[in-house]
Amino acid sequence: MIPRRPTPIQLTDEELAGIISGVRPHLLPQLQQQQQQRLQELQQQLQQQQQQQQRLEAEERQLHSPLQQLLLWAEQQQLQRQQQRHQQRQQQQQQQQQQQATASPQDSTHNSQQEQ
Repeated sequence: MIPRRPTPIQLTDEELAGIISGVRPHLLPQLQQQQQQRLQELQQQLQQQQQQQQRLEAEERQLHSPLQQLLLWAEQQQLQRQQQRHQQRQQQQQQQQQQQATASPQDSTHNSQQEQ
């Protein structure tokens, strides 16, 4: 019995790529469709994440403005309290000066009477 010589197989590039990659050529369209669907899903997820990030950034900017307003209000309140305390101190000093001024002439007249 004479051994038969193997006949050469003619393969297309797609078939050869399928053999090398382990993917069967008749499954390629299905695989490509699955990959395309997965790509679309990932693109949608990315788009949703980007939109969510933009919304969060916009919300943060909106929240930042009231926060700045609150800080400004707190600073104004603190300044008002400081001004009130300063005015109270000035009034107290003026009252003390008036009391000293009214007390001083009496003391000088009292002292001059004692000297006589």
